[in-house]
Amino acid sequence: MNFFNPLKLNSENISSRLAWGIVSIIGLLSAFFVYYQAFINDERILVLLDFTYFVEHAYRIYLGEMPYKDFGLALTPGIFLIQAGVFKLFGLNAHAIVLHACFVSFFVVLLNFYIMNKLHKNYVINISLLLPLIFTGQAIFPHAWYNTESLFFCLIALAYLLKVLYSQKKAYWQFFVVGILISLPFFIKQNVGIFFQFFMLLSLFLVSQFSKKELLFKEFLFILTGSVLIPVIFIVTLFMSGALDDFYYQVFQFPSETRDPITQIGGIIKAYLSYEAIISYVGVILLWLFLCTPSLSYRTKSYILPLFAPIIFFMTYLASFRYPDLYFATHTITIFFTTIVVIVFFFSNTYQFLINKSGQLFFIFLPMVLLVTSISLFLSWISFAGYIENMYFLLIATVAINTIRFFPNLMTWKIFYLFFGLLFSIHSFINLPINKVLPFLLHGITYEATIKDKLEGLGASGDYFPQMEKLFQFADKHIKKIDKVVTLPGEDPFYYATGRIPPLAYVQANPHTFVPHNVNWFLQQCLEEKVKWIIVKKRLQNQNYIYIDITPLLKPNKIPKYYNLYADLGLYYIYKRNRVPVSKNGIRVKSDFRNNKSEWTWFKDINSPIIK
Repeated sequence: MNFFNPLKLNSENISSRLAWGIVSIIGLLSAFFVYYQAFINDERILVLLDFTYFVEHAYRIYLGEMPYKDFGLALTPGIFLIQAGVFKLFGLNAHAIVLHACFVSFFVVLLNFYIMNKLHKNYVINISLLLPLIFTGQAIFPHAWYNTESLFFCLIALAYLLKVLYSQKKAYWQFFVVGILISLPFFIKQNVGIFFQFFMLLSLFLVSQFSKKELLFKEFLFILTGSVLIPVIFIVTLFMSGALDDFYYQVFQFPSETRDPITQIGGIIKAYLSYEAIISYVGVILLWLFLCTPSLSYRTKSYILPLFAPIIFFMTYLASFRYPDLYFATHTITIFFTTIVVIVFFFSNTYQFLINKSGQLFFIFLPMVLLVTSISLFLSWISFAGYIENMYFLLIATVAINTIRFFPNLMTWKIFYLFFGLLFSIHSFINLPINKVLPFLLHGITYEATIKDKLEGLGASGDYFPQMEKLFQFADKHIKKIDKVVTLPGEDPFYYATGRIPPLAYVQANPHTFVPHNVNWFLQQCLEEKVKWIIVKKRLQNQNYIYIDITPLLKPNKIPKYYNLYADLGLYYIYKRNRVPVSKNGIRVKSDFRNNKSEWTWFKDINSPIIK
């Protein structure tokens, strides 16, 4: 039967109703595993730092406080406003937050399928590409999370854009709505949103110039107008409420005007308009277009193109877990690779060829937009532990579909992408139960530790930004630039603001969610990497709700054997390397905490002066 023959990959035996039925089942499975991860799986621990951050700020908005003006917030407010709305509708209950995540996960599957069908209606390959979404995305973080939420709004914008472009009758107001939808991801997470909005507008502008059958320039102007309407309303609202300066400072200029202006501007550009992403965007487009030249045979292309996805995946896997230095080398490789492609591009007849093939440009640029919006998250989160973004799979799907569209006889692509989703689904499922569930969620009430206006969570309290400023000033005055510093939990704004690089490999991958699973392991790493300073954030959540007991590091009278409490900054304890143990003959002794059966035997009481 053709339906069961994976090499033929046709959709003749699948009706539209059956296809959507199968997709709905996949969506329900995706939603189920989100719920399973949150409430059923007893071998999982949530990465609670971000979750508590979301809940804390959503709770403040729920109480009537205004972001930026009443409390510090280093992100755009969309995810917090959504969760505050969930609180208003369903009360302060963790169940509502998880069910919202289930809702997002379900519709992410449907939106992906809708977009893929608009590009190429092959139900077999499209459904196979959806399989990884069962075990990834919201299932990794089964709660409010700005990454999956912002990409969810990216999918909504893409789906509606394709609906408008493929409709028989087009109205200008529809393109205006497209512009509004393109601007929404910015309000969920600013870096993802800026990537998406900027490169989406750039791509659509190019389409309007080179492929007028797909999009007229006048229609693009309506998209452009819609994309700036909501941001303008948002800025006016902040101005009228007196929070505009706070918003600019906390989201863009953050964390400090005391930084060197050139360094600060460079940091903002790198953080919000990542030059690596821009280079990758241009480079991959040029590579794709070069491969479209007649000088390369279909057979050559069939062997070259399918290699990109697994190469990037395994490079990132090795970089994240086996060879941490390779994580940063990927940027250098990208720049070098792009330079070669640019040289080849300008010394060929590719440009003139593209003008003649302008009708295909839309289908070339769309996958590249998806690449740009996911590249930073992809390099940061994709790993053998299953941290795979929803948008990445849509990228893979669109590349596969467009390749099949232009080169329908390439069996290499068809076989590769038919099994791609299945293999990654199995891989993600195996790594799903990696942690344990927290009593925090099982208790139902999202924030039991709230005491009036004083919030004791991991996120930003009302004095968060002043305290961060105090920490930065302390670092400028007391900590040398050459000294290695580790924060616990990881505070990526600290490294950005003070111009330092996290010395531990795991911190380099995810500095803002870094809490070690084992304190002995953590200090062993600090000693091996010659870390001189440890900064501990004191106002942590209740110790029953975090996945290790770090209270010995939080008490002034309990200090590590090799780190002495140097300063108390209110929100932070500062520990400094005290001394290095030596044997009787003067040879340095390497400590090994990992094999120490008594985990806290190396703590002792000591009375030492503390800077306050």
